[in-house]
Amino acid sequence: MRSFGDLDILVRADQLQAVESLLQQEGFNHAEDLYSHFPDEIIQKYSFAQHFNRVEPYNVSLDVHLNLSGRLHPFQFDSAEFWDNQTSIAINGSTILTFNREYQAIYAIYHAFKHYFFKLIWLIDAFLLLDQKQLDPEKFQQLIKKYKLTKLLIFYSQITLDLFGRLPVAIQKIQISSQRPHRIINAQTVLQGALPYSQSRARILLPMYYLPGWIARLRFLWTQLFPPIETIRNFYLQDGPQKKFWNYFNLRCRAITDLILNKPQEE
Repeated sequence: MRSFGDLDILVRADQLQAVESLLQQEGFNHAEDLYSHFPDEIIQKYSFAQHFNRVEPYNVSLDVHLNLSGRLHPFQFDSAEFWDNQTSIAINGSTILTFNREYQAIYAIYHAFKHYFFKLIWLIDAFLLLDQKQLDPEKFQQLIKKYKLTKLLIFYSQITLDLFGRLPVAIQKIQISSQRPHRIINAQTVLQGALPYSQSRARILLPMYYLPGWIARLRFLWTQLFPPIETIRNFYLQDGPQKKFWNYFNLRCRAITDLILNKPQEE
């Protein structure tokens, strides 16, 4: 009975064209979005999601993903490991592949903070997964350390105490930091749904808060400010600029200037 905005499906890269053909046969069309102008080779190289919509016989949006996280996102996952730790569930007579509980919980923690805004259903998803007694706490903690999500998990733990009044079963023994919460990025702000920054600022500042160590933060910041030239959308728009260094430099200067001058979102 959980509501949802779209369906997210993970496929292997060599299956993408077959999946797209199948969706078109089922009445789905490519959605006009940030990635619709990129060529297939760039979409696959950087794991950009493909968005599809269908109106009849009922409205449904579907995202096809080639990886658990885009190559430009702050956290990266070993998709092969997730594929190797899959299980099946039955839904209305159909068998659906998904991940083992520990891997589901890992992704739920990441997904709850993947965007620059927060949805209550994402926070609840993670809690319900972590509150299952069938989930192996030790295996889950090993995965948390492997994918360097410790700081993010501690942050989430502080939020669950405010939201549910307790920690879920799998992380009841976690050591929550005794440091004073951040003045802006804290449990109360997350539960309000969005950071009091512009969208472009929030997209950068949130990972800077929970990424582990300054090297990871600086690497992420550099990638956001100066992404690979082939990932700049303007170069793929009709009558867009040519992929030359000075055009790239001018576009990035304009983007960074807009980022600095952007005003916080109104409450």
